[in-house]
Amino acid sequence: MEIQTKFSGEIPVISLSGSLSTSINCNELLDVINEDVFPNSTKVVINMKDLTYMNSEGIGVFITILTKSRNRDGELVLTNVNQTIKKLLAITKLEKIFNIEETEAEGVAYLTK
Repeated sequence: MEIQTKFSGEIPVISLSGSLSTSINCNELLDVINEDVFPNSTKVVINMKDLTYMNSEGIGVFITILTKSRNRDGELVLTNVNQTIKKLLAITKLEKIFNIEETEAEGVAYLTK
């Protein structure tokens, strides 16, 4: 899995590509969030455009990030979620917990209002 970090204004955007399905990948993502995002922001957009696969470990990481964000009065927005991952979120009823926007720009706009 590849992780890229950028900022859109003051909003951090994490772009994921590949598979989020091993403890190594998940810990790598949490390290990026803890080192690059949370010291300066409580809000984050995760762009999943190039994420091809995610399992329960990946879901667990997103729940951890969401919880840490909300505990600091922040928010997590998932963007560009493919149909397979949308189904996974629907089956687990997590689509009601996560803020999901179609595009990265919409995710950033949601967090800046």
